[in-house]
Amino acid sequence: MDIKQYDIVKYNGRTQRVMLICNGSMCLTEDDWQSPSSVELVESFKNPDFQIGDEVFIHPIPDIERKSYPSYWLPGMDDCIQTTAKIVGYEDILGTYRLNNDHLFAPYHLEKETNYDIV
Repeated sequence: MDIKQYDIVKYNGRTQRVMLICNGSMCLTEDDWQSPSSVELVESFKNPDFQIGDEVFIHPIPDIERKSYPSYWLPGMDDCIQTTAKIVGYEDILGTYRLNNDHLFAPYHLEKETNYDIV
């Protein structure tokens, strides 16, 4: 099975997330750029089926993942954690979603909000 962005892998005895893949190398949360052949897949990330206009809840992530975040963890993003925002775009190169809070967020800590009308 191929390793892909946001998978959980084991490298150098540590379990960590693949934050980016570029030119045959992958950026890990703790060990920077490594070859895919040097890691072991622990958990495959299943990319959610988000659409433009979807409302998503932003879950917190560990500090170590913020340090290697694909679109950089910017000032103001902490204030967005545990809030809901609307998807307004997708950045294919970074594998992130642009939200109506003016930030890019990775899909692995977004959850689609399901609103049901009570009749």
